[in-house]
Amino acid sequence: MSESILKKANSTQYHLTKIVAETQSICQEICELGELSTELEARFDFTSNELATTVDRAAMTSKQLEVHAAFWKEQALACQAMACRFERTHEKLKEHIKGVMKFKETSELQGHTHRYVLSAVKPRLVVQGTELPREFILIETREVPDKEKIRAALKEGKEVPGAHLETSYALRPYLNSKKVGSK
Repeated sequence: MSESILKKANSTQYHLTKIVAETQSICQEICELGELSTELEARFDFTSNELATTVDRAAMTSKQLEVHAAFWKEQALACQAMACRFERTHEKLKEHIKGVMKFKETSELQGHTHRYVLSAVKPRLVVQGTELPREFILIETREVPDKEKIRAALKEGKEVPGAHLETSYALRPYLNSKKVGSK
């Protein structure tokens, strides 16, 4: 289902590109002829109608893409939670196996086809920060841009080297005020 929505979005993008190219072609022909012929007017009307249809399709597809994106984000979170459960369970299983080895006072457990061997590794460091002497504490300092201060200065007309305000736009779909389905 999600693949078909992606295909529909790609198709809509393709149609928009085609409509823009056709509109540019019509405008170029009008400039060359110096007038709007009935054939060009008919092509222009057809293209305008195609654009309106494609805009409506784009709005519906946009909503469907938002729903699918939310669904897959939720699925990703569920998968991440499941992966964490498997990791925790794996760690518990290993601790239980170590516990059995400790109880049996052995460094190896052997099955019919597999075995576990307990081998020494680099000691794990356990730090309780409140008890450490000051000489073992690192102080980290981060430098980050103060975006609110920069934005305020730029809005006041001040020049801030390395920063500028850039016009940006948000695309918001709306239903037309005329009744949907009426002509």
